[in-house]
Amino acid sequence: MKFEIKRWDTGDTLHIADIECEESAPLSTKLRLAVKWAIKNNLTLNFADLQWANLRDVNLQRVNLRGADLRGANLKGANLYRTKLERANLERANLKGADLEDANLLGANLEGTNLGGANLEGADLGGANQ
Repeated sequence: MKFEIKRWDTGDTLHIADIECEESAPLSTKLRLAVKWAIKNNLTLNFADLQWANLRDVNLQRVNLRGADLRGANLKGANLYRTKLERANLERANLKGADLEDANLLGANLEGTNLGGANLEGADLGGANQ
């Protein structure tokens, strides 16, 4: 099926992902598959609307998620090594056990975010709020 990855700020379509799932699948699952499709195709996800996405254990290493809306997303155990998350909205996201080594979180919204056991070594947290 075709699934649109949209910008959270304008609603414009960023990419149209070709994913394999039922139309009735939960949005969190469709977003997971669409993100994996975008990664496979080396596409940026700047300002993507990924609210409530299930990205548990997904390899997001070096992915550009600048300004993305990841409110409530499940990123438990995700590989976010050197991922660009500046100005991303991670409010109430689950980052428990995620690898954020050398990630750019400059100005990110981390309010209510679960960072328990996350690796923040070398992460740039300048201007991020908690």
